[in-house]
Amino acid sequence: MPTRPQAAAKPKPTPRRTVGTTSTNRLSEVVDQKSPRTILLAVSGMSPAILTETVWALAKEKPPVIPDDVVVITTTKGASDISAQLLAERSEWGGVSPWSALRRAILGAKAESDPRLQFSAPRVIELPDAKRGIKHPADDLRTPADNAAAADFLLEEVRRLTENPDTHVVASIAGGRKTMGALLYAAMSLLGRETDRLTHVLVSDPYEQCRDFFSPGQLVKEIATRDGRKLRAADARIDLADIPFVPLRNLFERDLSRRPGSFAALVAEASKQIALAPPKKVRILTDQPKISIDGTEVRFSPREHVLVLLLARECVEGRPPYPDHPRAHASYQQLADKLRAKADSGNFRDWHSDIPKNSDSEDIRKMVSSIREKLKAAGPDGRVLEKSLVSRGCLGFQSGTAFVCG
Repeated sequence: MPTRPQAAAKPKPTPRRTVGTTSTNRLSEVVDQKSPRTILLAVSGMSPAILTETVWALAKEKPPVIPDDVVVITTTKGASDISAQLLAERSEWGGVSPWSALRRAILGAKAESDPRLQFSAPRVIELPDAKRGIKHPADDLRTPADNAAAADFLLEEVRRLTENPDTHVVASIAGGRKTMGALLYAAMSLLGRETDRLTHVLVSDPYEQCRDFFSPGQLVKEIATRDGRKLRAADARIDLADIPFVPLRNLFERDLSRRPGSFAALVAEASKQIALAPPKKVRILTDQPKISIDGTEVRFSPREHVLVLLLARECVEGRPPYPDHPRAHASYQQLADKLRAKADSGNFRDWHSDIPKNSDSEDIRKMVSSIREKLKAAGPDGRVLEKSLVSRGCLGFQSGTAFVCG
């Protein structure tokens, strides 16, 4: 099998564990603190304490996960509550805000010079105004149109963060209206990556009902419940639950010539691509230049068959698609020469003697076009495999296609 340059290895992820004792099974892994920037992305409503609780829980993991930036998507009411409850200085806290106190508790004596835990200005969802033609900040999300606009807003924020290879996103669905959490979950499923996380924070009762509770390590050590009972903040238990999600972008990303801009369009496109699942079995025959797709046979020219064989082996061995046609041609030429030499020596299949000796990257393009046409003409099974053949900007079969050679 010919070889080609491999992509740079990704940093090895570092194991994590759940805060508390309810679960020791981690559903994902986090990249090392020295690697990509960690971004906490959250939706928030009228209970901004979920932000400090989530940060505290992350910092108590082993190894600790300390976000570099905190990005919050909310409404005008939510932004107002964040400012008043979380970021404003409090006299009873000695002139320190709950957020500043949290940074000191987590980052220690050098908190004021540590660049981590930077709270970005809240991203307030904007709603269209058909009458005036001027978008306005959302006070609340109640109508289907409001939720559609919020979905697009959330999608763009998730897209902005996940398209940056130097970021690791921890998304929290604990705050805001339930629809906001559901939309964030959907956006992460569509655009999130394997290294990203989706979480929900759980606070023991009755601390979750205490308006002045922000974390077990807060400055004000004693808080009161609604019925007047006194509690020690340090006794609160915070569990961070990882919510599993399927990074659907891996199923359809390479087939999209243009990533749809709206939430609804992306859902529709992803659904269409998922419906075109790879065939159950594709047998690459070696005694003659043809393949069998779930029993449907497709015949190729000798050189087309060599290209299909090359791409099938790359897929089986878990290699990524070739980044361009010239590099695919280099590997194709190596394999073609090898098969032709064996056939000429009488040690391999006779039909390989018919493989042309000279070719270039433009021939690869022509072969791909011919292969596509033959697969389409083979009927439903062939058309499904044709959809699995990626050739725009790169060249290869989608992972998951069940190839068998022989």
